[in-house]
Amino acid sequence: MPNRPRSVFRILLCIASFVLLEIGVAWGASALAVAWYRNKYGIPVQEDLSNDMGLGMVLMFSVLPVLFVAIPFSLWGSLKVARKVLP
Repeated sequence: MPNRPRSVFRILLCIASFVLLEIGVAWGASALAVAWYRNKYGIPVQEDLSNDMGLGMVLMFSVLPVLFVAIPFSLWGSLKVARKVLP
């Protein structure tokens, strides 16, 4: 009989890594969008990046609802993989 708490911990760790990966992808995509926008319209990079960070946060949170649709599917997939891979 497998050690139940340890396998549950591994599955939760797998789920958390997928969630953090998707949030990181959203953050990176928003940073790339801000850089592309600044480059396209010739807007110089500011000394303090507070406005860029604000725009990046707005873009990130506009991407996150899409990820909230993708997160359950990735969690489902990660659980299927974790059940096959982990003892």
